[in-house]
Amino acid sequence: MLGAVAVSFILSVSDLIPTITTDPVVTNATVPQLELPVPARPRAMPVCGSGRRFNCVVDGDTLWVDGEKIRVANIDAPEVRGRCGRESVLAAEATRRLGHLLDRKPISIRALGSDRFGRTLAVVATPDGDVGEALVRQQLAVRWRGRREPASTLCAG
Repeated sequence: MLGAVAVSFILSVSDLIPTITTDPVVTNATVPQLELPVPARPRAMPVCGSGRRFNCVVDGDTLWVDGEKIRVANIDAPEVRGRCGRESVLAAEATRRLGHLLDRKPISIRALGSDRFGRTLAVVATPDGDVGEALVRQQLAVRWRGRREPASTLCAG
């Protein structure tokens, strides 16, 4: 006899990928198990300064983790060098907020590829959830629509 069949799932932010394994130790029911990516250790995440960048926040959608430059894939945050005063103010707040969301928390990074600037595109999360979605809920970013948001989104007045 082969034993019971156990079902396990790999959980990511956007999908579940089932895998089937045969486990002779399992004797009763089929039990789903969740396997999550191991998050990076907690670390301080200040706003980046002019020195070496290793673990810090550049702006509302870009950060450095262990020396790797990462672009949060699912959002577009205001630009620090904004097209108007309001965009610059929102950019500064988004930068501070991203740092707060990440500071001293385990950070999960699900790489999706890289952008035209060579940054790693990734979904970034902490135990509190997806940081990009948190910034969208707080109206400090918008969902990425495949292009930079027009100035009228933030600068219309």
